[in-house]
Amino acid sequence: MFWRQNSVPIFQPDKNGGRFRRMPKWTMAGLPDIIVIKGGQFIGFEVKGKSKQSNNQKKFQAKLEKAGGWYFVVHSVEETEKALKGFGVVITDFLETCNQKGNTL
Repeated sequence: MFWRQNSVPIFQPDKNGGRFRRMPKWTMAGLPDIIVIKGGQFIGFEVKGKSKQSNNQKKFQAKLEKAGGWYFVVHSVEETEKALKGFGVVITDFLETCNQKGNTL
């Protein structure tokens, strides 16, 4: 199972340019951007460019790892693919589609 978590609120345009709405109150803070469940194992991927993990993301990582899950901070599709190969997950078709569209994780 593969899950992509929205971590940015919806942008609400208005006459002054707009603003971001608040995240729904039930949204868990610090949840990784990408979640993979493989054989009952929770594998979380926090996707970063130049930014660093927030405190909420670090807290989530600590809780997940304490519970036996896996958590990776990745900066590219290649890092994600390498980590997933260790779990026997091959996402070549998905990655090729992202690369063809010029997308990165």
